[in-house]
Amino acid sequence: KVQNEMLMTLLDDNKDCEYGRVWKFAEIQDRENYQKLHPLTTYDHYESYIQEMEERGDTKALSSYPLVKLALTSGTSGSRKVLPFTKKQRSTFFIKGITVIYSQVLRIAGNRAQKTCKFMYNPKKRVSQSNIPMGPNSSSPEDSKSMMCMFTTPFVGYVGIPNER
Repeated sequence: KVQNEMLMTLLDDNKDCEYGRVWKFAEIQDRENYQKLHPLTTYDHYESYIQEMEERGDTKALSSYPLVKLALTSGTSGSRKVLPFTKKQRSTFFIKGITVIYSQVLRIAGNRAQKTCKFMYNPKKRVSQSNIPMGPNSSSPEDSKSMMCMFTTPFVGYVGIPNER
């Protein structure tokens, strides 16, 4: 039920972006209908939309949500990919992902769990051809300031460390 509600919210929120119009998100009524109308996809399916974002700055090509950056994957599963990373995605990942994980750690470890260790580095700042910020798909100190209290290394420990070397 929760996943269906989340899917329908995403479709409704994005029915007016270019991708939502092409794939008729406004006409989709439920999960079964979505599965019939929208194919299973790979990165190649979205690549032309992402190139539009990179080259022309069309930040609403794939989503109506505000774009934070174009996230770069490490390329460990093949070639490096560029992924649109939205403000909504960041908050959803934190609320429905990270907080659930930490809740389970506290449930299992109790008061023995005081802090966690997370390795991060300051990535090289760069922008796309259309001046959209680009950076790692994983979190960096700059975009994790509000969560530093959960880690053993304070934010000041990352200042002046230009990369992972």
